[in-house]
Amino acid sequence: MSAIMQSGNLFSLLKLLWRHVGLKRRQQLTLVFSMMVVASFTEMLSVGALLPLLSMLTSQDHQLTYKYVQVVFDFFSLTRPNDFLLLMTIFFILTVIFSGVIRVLLLWMQVRISHSLGSDFSNDIYKRTLYQPYAIHVSRNSSEVIAGVSNKVNSVVESIIMPTLVILSSALMITSFTII
Repeated sequence: MSAIMQSGNLFSLLKLLWRHVGLKRRQQLTLVFSMMVVASFTEMLSVGALLPLLSMLTSQDHQLTYKYVQVVFDFFSLTRPNDFLLLMTIFFILTVIFSGVIRVLLLWMQVRISHSLGSDFSNDIYKRTLYQPYAIHVSRNSSEVIAGVSNKVNSVVESIIMPTLVILSSALMITSFTII
């Protein structure tokens, strides 16, 4: 595995790791990916809510001529442009808060799944180590084996799995912003 890490081919390493991911973790990764899509949508919504608010702040009287503004005025029984500005501000604040909560939840899910995968990899490696012939166990120092496995799995989690999830999430956000 260290040869793959040294060669720098991330996709080969991810394919190798994917073969060792169980069904439960694959389902959890699907859920994390779904949450990435939701987070990118909420980010897009919060940025989209900023533009009408800024437009309203720059020229309130001009905005009253748009049909959608009149529909909002009628729906909420607003009488003054300042009421609409207050409504737009509240909507913007709520979307930013909601988007922030979703992003924090996504980050929590990414960290949790990354470390769960690391735990699964560690368990698999320890099982394989335990079932090796007795002669191999006698020739090795068990504390060095445990430390080596722990260090390598932590390295995979911190330098491959977590960054890959963050990059994927960021790529979805960038894609959603280019769609706007």
